[in-house]
Amino acid sequence: MKRLLLTKILIVCSILVAQSINRSDRLQPQWITKQLPEPLSGTYIFVKSKGTGGSLAAARQACLVDLGNYLESERGLVINSYIHQQSSMTTTHTYDERFNKNAKMSYKSTQQDDFTLEVIENGRKIDITCRTIDEYWEEKGGIYHVTTLYTVTKSAYG
Repeated sequence: MKRLLLTKILIVCSILVAQSINRSDRLQPQWITKQLPEPLSGTYIFVKSKGTGGSLAAARQACLVDLGNYLESERGLVINSYIHQQSSMTTTHTYDERFNKNAKMSYKSTQQDDFTLEVIENGRKIDITCRTIDEYWEEKGGIYHVTTLYTVTKSAYG
């Protein structure tokens, strides 16, 4: 009887592990669950886009396509294939060694992706600068679902 119960528990646990969702964070950010943040200045807007793919890179690329589709449909822009992308990474180390036994250490790493879209609006070429602000992804059954928060320059957009 105990052996049967133990077998059932192991089967249930293995099913739960097999169906588990891998995610970038334990909780979804508020800009997904509630509303987009308010810009601190009138020079940009926030845009949320979604993408799905067989890998994290493919889902991120689908987010860029979704962003392009949004800009084209909202403003009637024609986005050229030219995209200039620039990535930078900032790493911050903080050490607090007041007490040797309980030394506090923290490590923070952020990556910032800026890119420029060359677009045509009413026959004239303009550049729209976009920045990746945050990203949340989930992987379930080998499929990645990514939601990305971008800023888009408002001077060219609005």
